[in-house]
Amino acid sequence: MKCRKCGQDNPPEAGFCSKCGTPLAAISLEPGVGSAYSNGWQQLWKHFWELLVSGIIAVVLTAIVGIIISLIFFNYIQDEFFIPTGVWSFDYFETFPWGFQAVNIVVQVFYYTPIAFGLAYVFMTAARGDKVELGNLFSGFRNYGNVILVGILYLIVFGGVSLLLAFLTVFSGILGIFLNIIWLIIMIILYCKLAFVPYLLLDRKMKAVESIQTSWVMTRGHAGKIFLIGFLAFLMFLALAIISFIFSFLLGFFIGFFFIFIIIVFCIAAIILAMWISTAFGSLYHAVSTSYQFSQAQPPAPAGPVQTAT
Repeated sequence: MKCRKCGQDNPPEAGFCSKCGTPLAAISLEPGVGSAYSNGWQQLWKHFWELLVSGIIAVVLTAIVGIIISLIFFNYIQDEFFIPTGVWSFDYFETFPWGFQAVNIVVQVFYYTPIAFGLAYVFMTAARGDKVELGNLFSGFRNYGNVILVGILYLIVFGGVSLLLAFLTVFSGILGIFLNIIWLIIMIILYCKLAFVPYLLLDRKMKAVESIQTSWVMTRGHAGKIFLIGFLAFLMFLALAIISFIFSFLLGFFIGFFFIFIIIVFCIAAIILAMWISTAFGSLYHAVSTSYQFSQAQPPAPAGPVQTAT
């Protein structure tokens, strides 16, 4: 954590600057679902425009690359598989999807993952009460090797097993469905246990394996809270979608303008909701990290007053 007064870099859990003694922690939280959402809501509106701009930049950066890849593949299949009669060749269905997915996987690991982790880090710093810096959006590229290694490990574990079960489902439907249900439960558990990995990589600048091990230990006693934050997020998105559908159906059936208006309102609400959820997850990490004893942490700073979120 950087001191606001002298610029000294300090451990994230430090209460005071090691150089000038200025209090560092702007927010003190108890780890909990309610406190995470409450603090996330407050910090969201304090840093709304900075967080919104960070999100827009991240979306634009990922969308540009996605569009470029799509255009390249479209031109490729148009040159190779488009026959004079105007009918698509069946070779397209055999070649294009696999090549397209392979390139997408590579781009996701080596490009999308650092940006996604950087965006999560930006929201976490806001939840902690720090000044939001747009440059932190690219912090995933500063610990690039470890971020990429984590992305590859995630791909092997989550993507590999899911692909294997998909093939198994084709050949053995009942067994495949049963195993997919079991794997879904395992993925939820893994997600909850590894939820702090992006923060540890960028906030603590840990190595890939160390961040996974530390997240696994840090989430003891808190994995259920992580699950509840995610589950409540799912319910809120579902409720928003249902309400929007009902209003768009009832009003849009009579007046087309209202349908477009409701869609716009839904998109704005969904963006705000996603930002709130991101600050809630960041708030929980901050609350847990302040009391967690990191092995490489400096000696604790002298006790002193800490501003509590209201």
